[in-house]
Amino acid sequence: MKKPFLTFLLIIIYIFVFGQKKEIRLGNYNSVDNKFEKWSILLLQKENRFVYKYGQGGCQGEVTGSWIKKGNYLLLENGSEYINNENNKTDLLQVNDTLAMEIPLPFYPNPGKVKWKIKGNSLKTEDEIDTGCFYEKGIHKLKE
Repeated sequence: MKKPFLTFLLIIIYIFVFGQKKEIRLGNYNSVDNKFEKWSILLLQKENRFVYKYGQGGCQGEVTGSWIKKGNYLLLENGSEYINNENNKTDLLQVNDTLAMEIPLPFYPNPGKVKWKIKGNSLKTEDEIDTGCFYEKGIHKLKE
């Protein structure tokens, strides 16, 4: 009688510990490295939309896009309105026949270039995100 009960109990414990799929909860995921003048926040919204906010002092911004869950990972894709210009390209503005100016294009980080691993109530980037202000790599915890 003890062996079937013990076997049943071990199966139930195994299912609760290893059998549950990791779900994504909507809300603000704040970097554990956020300080007074430095922050990195991933806001997951309804309809698989996200807002990634970042800043360090006066250098700050945000990008929006969409997300999908694939296995134990969260994959992000920037919206089409954000130029992917990691090479710091410039645009040539022709003022008149003799004067031309190079205008730098704005830099937008691409948080979709890295995988975000789902770990309970937190997300961990597997590589660095170049925000243009700083490099972010680390855990973002859900703010409840």
